[in-house]
Amino acid sequence: MRAIFLALIFGWIFWFFFVPIGLSHQSFSGFLHSENRVLASFSPQARDDLFTGQKAKIILADFPEALYGSIPGVIKKIDPTIRDGRISVEIALDPQTTLIPLQRGLSVVVQVVIENQSPATIIWMKTRNGLYP
Repeated sequence: MRAIFLALIFGWIFWFFFVPIGLSHQSFSGFLHSENRVLASFSPQARDDLFTGQKAKIILADFPEALYGSIPGVIKKIDPTIRDGRISVEIALDPQTTLIPLQRGLSVVVQVVIENQSPATIIWMKTRNGLYP
């Protein structure tokens, strides 16, 4: 019994300090502009974290990710101009990575992982910056 307890404690400590968690930005809305291009809108706060060449994950709104998966993409262009409280981002995708027939105008959600950090690092940074009392 003691060995199980120690194993659980060790596992939790290992997870807390060493397993990375992805911090990401998610688009408000997006649509398939052409067979291999997506236009998505993000909050203006995401502007400093997004850059061209960054990997993105495209999820088709009408096709559940659990059943159909997601499509990998790469940010190609970021329009820094804020329109209607959002910035526009163009993402290139590879249509061969999905069996779903891609049609122009399909609704999508785009997720961009900006960094991977352990839970301990996230808590330390937030308390250090005064975000938690």
